[in-house]
Parts: sequence; C-alpha cells; structure tokens
Amino acid sequence: MENMSIKELEYGALSPARVSARMKKGLNKTKIFPSKDQVFRASFQQNFNQIVLIPGGRYLLTGSNTVLGVGVSLWDLGMNPTSEMPKVPIATIAGEIRPLDASPTSDGLGILVMTSFVDVG
Repeated sequence: MENMSIKELEYGALSPARVSARMKKGLNKTKIFPSKDQVFRASFQQNFNQIVLIPGGRYLLTGSNTVLGVGVSLWDLGMNPTSEMPKVPIATIAGEIRPLDASPTSDGLGILVMTSFVDVG
C-alpha cells in the first residue's frame, strides 16, 4: 500500500461502498456503465486465438501463435480505471498449450488455470 497513489487508495477503499449503493438502488432499474474503456494492444505482434478474462477483471490470459510456437500469457490489466494498460505480459509459457479456463483460488491469492495441449504437427 505504501507504493499506491492517492487515487488508487481512494478507489480501493470506496469500491465496496459503490457496489453496495448500486445493489441497494436495484440493478434492474439502474444502468451500469464502465468507469473506463481501454483498447488492449500488445507491444509485439501476436495472433491471439484464445482470450480468458479471470473473474474479478484484473487478469487476462491469452493463447497465441508466436514465433516461438503456441503459448499462454498472463496480463495484469491493473487495479483500477486509472491504471495504464500493459504492453507486455507479466508471464508467458511458450509451448504447445492453450488456455481453456481460469479462476481465482479460494483464498484469493492465486489463479487456477486449465490448459490443453495443442497438436501443432
């Protein structure tokens, strides 16, 4: 938390109150609009053939065909609407695999990823 900006701290602290207020108003009666729209652009050429947004919206898995072959990449989309979109993934596994599904672990400290092997031959 010591490295977070005032805007990031404010967003994190007030998010539960915003969600609670929306629920009290009734979701059927109120239109909910995104806080921010951003275009996802990688800094290198990739052909994404699979995209999995992990529940919670912060992390994204992509399956792609790269010069190294098929691979899976994990992207951190940021903690709040003021975060910049990443240009490179935070982790990549190159190999003959593709992502199928993902979810946070029950303790919220990790991500479970289901993959499958791809026959490239």
